[in-house]
Amino acid sequence: MNADGPLRRRLARAAPIALRRLTGLGPILVLAPHPDDEAFGCGGLIAAARAIGIDVRVAFVTDGAASHLGSRLWPPARVAQRRKLEAIRAGRALGLKPRNLVFLDLPDGEAAFDLARLDAHAYSLARWARAVGASALFATWAGESHPDHIATAELARTIAQTARRLAAHAYPIWGLADPDVRAPRRSPIRRLDVRGLRHAKTRAIAAHRSQVTRMIADAESPRPPAPDRRLFLTGWEAFFMSPRSRLERNGR
Repeated sequence: MNADGPLRRRLARAAPIALRRLTGLGPILVLAPHPDDEAFGCGGLIAAARAIGIDVRVAFVTDGAASHLGSRLWPPARVAQRRKLEAIRAGRALGLKPRNLVFLDLPDGEAAFDLARLDAHAYSLARWARAVGASALFATWAGESHPDHIATAELARTIAQTARRLAAHAYPIWGLADPDVRAPRRSPIRRLDVRGLRHAKTRAIAAHRSQVTRMIADAESPRPPAPDRRLFLTGWEAFFMSPRSRLERNGR
């Protein structure tokens, strides 16, 4: 965890990017595979966007119910309910209201196997993006090892193809925690300065208590522990920019 891997080294050398250029200043859509990924990966971006009045919608792809399998006190349905509550609390810390959050409720760990529902959600979210004039989409990086993260990247690709004016960017989660992961060569990497939003992001991550504490301690088959939160509280957030991003092409 403490090794300085090739991805983290490249991210540390990435050029900074202004919020207006990253978002296009229009409404933005954030896709999170599970409740907590939004806080870890782009909590600072969300807080920064809300601070200047940008409309943000966060869509949680799965229900997160499989994080503590085998718990007698916390069966999957109760875990899912708890994680939804935690997402709402984390959203408040970042400046979001419950109406800004969408829960797609695909089964945790199985998002990639329900292509029909993924497509239906993609078209629904694309319609929202077109209706409000959304300018940017943020989702987990396709190079992540978790299948739900990969499915979320695929969902983002479908949305971007349907809402053609949307600039699609990716954020790493497990890629930051794995010292052996390498960054894609063809995707420009940019860093957003979120030092002034550290408190809000810290509160948002802490709101996901079921994932970052031992609140659920009797699981038989727990997921790997959440990534070391210090990796995500460095004062910047990294984004793989779409090579075809109109924001990059136009130099805005």
